[in-house]
Amino acid sequence: MITSTPQFSQWYDALEKRHLSNLTFQEVRRSVQALSKIYVQNRERLEDGAVLNGAGKRAAFALFYAPIHLLFLEQVIESLPIKASGIRNVLDIGCGTGIGAAAWALATNSSPRVHGVDINGWATNEARWTYKFFGLQAKTTKGDATHFLSQTSWDVAIAAYSINELPKDACVNALKRIQERSAEGKGILVVEPIAKKQIPYWKEWTQIFERNGGRSDEWAFDLKMPQQLKLLDKASG
Repeated sequence: MITSTPQFSQWYDALEKRHLSNLTFQEVRRSVQALSKIYVQNRERLEDGAVLNGAGKRAAFALFYAPIHLLFLEQVIESLPIKASGIRNVLDIGCGTGIGAAAWALATNSSPRVHGVDINGWATNEARWTYKFFGLQAKTTKGDATHFLSQTSWDVAIAAYSINELPKDACVNALKRIQERSAEGKGILVVEPIAKKQIPYWKEWTQIFERNGGRSDEWAFDLKMPQQLKLLDKASG
């Protein structure tokens, strides 16, 4: 059983205060169910911003998906042979609420400079709040996250649950830029849900990564979650 840290618990308590000030838990629970339906059954709606359309869905995303992803990512990163001492700059691709870089900082017990990029303005605002909560020096940008892969100002790029939401052409472009940067020795961590239907490109990506000296793993952890998060997890199905 993987237990949540005191820092995570403090962050989740702050999240609840932040997002439940104008919404009831029941409203957020219903929104979690709506989000789950979009991700599983109506994925064509991802491109039109349906996931973060409305206060209920935004709160559900922040209070359910973000915490679970942070807990999971923290364990993945801790399990990898990473030397964090040389990592000074982290690029958080499709940062959402900022959990990719936050998980990196927690797992490696480090405080890198962070650049979080997301196409959604609400998400970059939430990411800014998350980075500040965890004491990270960070900036956020609203825009095409894959564009910043071409820059040289980062040591590690994290794409956490973001590539699967890209249109096909953007996904192809992301792979091209990732290949270019990894060939230059840049560290890149891509984490996606295990459901193969949602990531039809993954087999091709895996073959390319491994051919170029990378690795592909499937991870499963038993996460100990706060009670409210457990209830939302149950509601998601």
